[in-house]
Amino acid sequence: MSDGNGALPDGWKKSTIGEIASLITKGSSPKWQGFDYADSGVLFIRSQNVRWGSLDLEDVQCLPKGFREKHRSSTIKVGDVLLNLVGASVGRAAIATDELDDSNCNQAVGIIRLAESGVIKDYLLRFLLSPEAQRHIHGTKVDVARANFNLKDVRQTRVPV
Repeated sequence: MSDGNGALPDGWKKSTIGEIASLITKGSSPKWQGFDYADSGVLFIRSQNVRWGSLDLEDVQCLPKGFREKHRSSTIKVGDVLLNLVGASVGRAAIATDELDDSNCNQAVGIIRLAESGVIKDYLLRFLLSPEAQRHIHGTKVDVARANFNLKDVRQTRVPV
């Protein structure tokens, strides 16, 4: 990253997440869409499942398959970087594992799918969890009823690559 004075090593530059991602989106609330939790079906990831660099799948919910059909644009794929956008957990991030392939998430969880740009998901995750990125996230978020780091802010976040 930088040398502490903002200078980057030779050959490095700052890109935005929007420039290195093929998809930046978030999920939606099942209740607003007329869906209730189910005993089985599509895994539904909430911000409480996204921890600091890992996932906690102990208390995961499921939704009927119809929810995924309606919300294909926010389907999680293995390797996606998940970023909490809302509430007290803003800034927590993790990488989607095999268990989450074809799952969905709620509106408090952002999905960042990297383009074939050479930036690897583990690097982006470590950057998002770094003090530099956390200062940016918490300095940019809007506190209304609940803290919120929106998708426009995610796209504009600068990453050394």
